[in-house]
Amino acid sequence: MNQNNMPNVGVTPDVKARMKVFLFYVADIVLVLVWCGVAMIIANLVFPDSRAGINWLFQGINLVFAVWLVIIPYHNPGKKNYQLVINDLLMGGHYYHSYSYYEFDSLSALLTIGGLKQDAQNKQQRG
Repeated sequence: MNQNNMPNVGVTPDVKARMKVFLFYVADIVLVLVWCGVAMIIANLVFPDSRAGINWLFQGINLVFAVWLVIIPYHNPGKKNYQLVINDLLMGGHYYHSYSYYEFDSLSALLTIGGLKQDAQNKQQRG
């Protein structure tokens, strides 16, 4: 007797699971198609019909660039190239400066900037 009367259906592992078509994610395919579509519109507006070779070269370069945008880089495997480009363009003035030990005249200057000297003085006054 077969106890399992339920049909065998696939279960999505996560609500935010990304959908794949063959080897590519759907969002990546859409990004490449939109990029190439915009490039085609620009090429038809800019290049006359007598410059068909330049137009094809422009389309080829844009296709390579669109594929590069959706590739995950080796140096930052958590994000795609288009996400890194957007982060660089929208950084908004947040610059991080790393202080090295040799940029200060003395250890007390380094402690003052880090706030450690004030904490040490407060502990001495309390204790």
